[in-house]
Amino acid sequence: MEKNKKAMELRLTRALLEIIFLTFLDEEPSHGYGINAKFREAFGLSLSASTIYPLLYLMEEKGLINSEWNWQSQRKKKVYSITTKGRERLCHAHNVLAKITKMLERPLKSELFRPKISFSNHSLQ
Repeated sequence: MEKNKKAMELRLTRALLEIIFLTFLDEEPSHGYGINAKFREAFGLSLSASTIYPLLYLMEEKGLINSEWNWQSQRKKKVYSITTKGRERLCHAHNVLAKITKMLERPLKSELFRPKISFSNHSLQ
């Protein structure tokens, strides 16, 4: 059961990577390594470079983020920042996720989650 929970968490997280990256970049511009460090801190998982950089490239192609080379350290780093279009996408995603969360917070009506104890005849179902 625990393995299934982790697998579901991983699938949901992967599905929301673009939104997660936009959230990080809305806080402050960052390079790929910095985004991965924030991701690791938030989720306890580390992403591979083959996951991070193709997604950043696609996000830049969509106009959600832009990048600049930073030459201030010994190694040049590509620093990513969110664009206006990226903020609009992030805002829309937050609204959609809020609706989903509200729906999921309703009490569960499934029989699977109700106690099956009957005190009237002193038996357990």
